[in-house]
Amino acid sequence: MVDRWDIIGTDGPSRSARNVERRSDGLEDTWVVQNGDQMRVDISTRRDGVADRREFHEKGTLVRAEQDTNGDGRNGPVAALRRR
Repeated sequence: MVDRWDIIGTDGPSRSARNVERRSDGLEDTWVVQNGDQMRVDISTRRDGVADRREFHEKGTLVRAEQDTNGDGRNGPVAALRRR
């Protein structure tokens, strides 16, 4: 199931958001916010409704990722990503 909301600013569509369940089991586990060429993806890898991974994309390319690997509620950087 994919839900999508388009938020329209005064100068036309500028931002959209969607909630996604990746396993079709009724549990939302991914939240996507896009603003122009920038996109943030929040993922609940433990499938508990709490985002523990955050990915940042620019122009369709993943540029940075953070993940809470020890369950303390704070995201730390994931291994360095190469820019092309």
